[in-house]
Amino acid sequence: MVVSLFKCLYCGLQKTVKATPEQLHKPIKCPQCGCFNRLKSISKKTLDQPQGLPIHQKPSSALVAARFKCSQCHFEKVGHLKAGYGRPLQARCSQCQAAGTITVLRQQIVREIGLLDVPPGLAPRRAHDTPLLPVPASPRPSPRDVKTVVEPTDPEAFRYYKSLFRRYPSQPSEEIFAFFPYGRKQRETWLAPFQQLANIAKPESWNFQREEFRKKENDVPILINYLNFTFIRLLQQNKVHVFDDRACFNTGLQTAQEKDIYAVFSKNRKETAEEWYFNGWVDSYDLKLDAFRASLPTIASYAEDISDLFFDVSYDIDINIRHIVDDPKNRERLPVSIRDNAKLAMSAIQNEVRAFKDRCIRNYKLAVPCWYPAHSKVQLLLPVYIDKRTQADLALVADKDKPNKLYRIRTALTMDMAYSNARLITHPNQVWLNP
Repeated sequence: MVVSLFKCLYCGLQKTVKATPEQLHKPIKCPQCGCFNRLKSISKKTLDQPQGLPIHQKPSSALVAARFKCSQCHFEKVGHLKAGYGRPLQARCSQCQAAGTITVLRQQIVREIGLLDVPPGLAPRRAHDTPLLPVPASPRPSPRDVKTVVEPTDPEAFRYYKSLFRRYPSQPSEEIFAFFPYGRKQRETWLAPFQQLANIAKPESWNFQREEFRKKENDVPILINYLNFTFIRLLQQNKVHVFDDRACFNTGLQTAQEKDIYAVFSKNRKETAEEWYFNGWVDSYDLKLDAFRASLPTIASYAEDISDLFFDVSYDIDINIRHIVDDPKNRERLPVSIRDNAKLAMSAIQNEVRAFKDRCIRNYKLAVPCWYPAHSKVQLLLPVYIDKRTQADLALVADKDKPNKLYRIRTALTMDMAYSNARLITHPNQVWLNP
């Protein structure tokens, strides 16, 4: 038997246990939050530390998580301070100046998430002045208690996030919401967390079908794009929920049993890394969502007017063909057969636009709604057939101009770009959009 340290990455619980060498390689269940973590072998001399204190921390520098609650205005704030465990401490409320109580939550080292306004005369005793007493695991908050402390994300506070996860190696950590771990020893790649989501979600092809769009090193490019821009949209709509040092949001995907899938996070303990740490994908029955049970986050929404998702055949179509043909970015997206022949490209695209309205009257599904993240608006994708009548080669992007009853077209997308934008709203009907 060896002395081992159990440390929960989700709730922060730490305890020493005796285990066999074989058990060191097996995950064990956390008695406080129910998630699984691995044991870590430690030295026997660490058992001489005071009971109830984290093993790697000295008594004179112990930090504990604490909550301040005002008895008058019921203002609540969570922070950290040096104190003995289990002792209620008094402080004044920063809003109404009434007396309130500071309660120590649990024994763990916490990252700073807000300072408590403690007057100098009421400063708590340091940890080595007060005997440290073991504190039982804090009970799970009831839905009635959660209502007052679970708050949606403040868009102003999170406005600096530009992505859910690291998009390129040199991206600053301040721009990234969370770190997504993967097992290097198990020879996993950075794609492992997203492949796990693809496995538990309803069966769907998250890679492109055509060989020219497929990426050998990435088998879920559509899912990665979907998660990142869905998260950005949820921040805009204030739908990322935070409770103390935990956060979660609704991915918009479902399991095969039609249960919503949520992403859950905890505060990252590394000061120089991303602010949040990814804890896993869970369905609506998972225990990790207990703190958010009273107000589970909803899915992202895109269209305020449902009519924006369908093509109105009473509207005219105005196409800026010169911009599509002459603009370097648009010209690179054209099929090879017409890319270097501007006159042929203009003729082919204009003929397709003229015939589209007549085809759309017979099949309204031809116009596919998509989301344009840069301008946060809904657009419609119209197919263009150049080389084959059975396979679309290009997608024209139409913006709805309601005052003038027009659809304005001034850009084009390749099929993979069009599908990625359309998947943000819903799984598109693959009548023609099947890259």
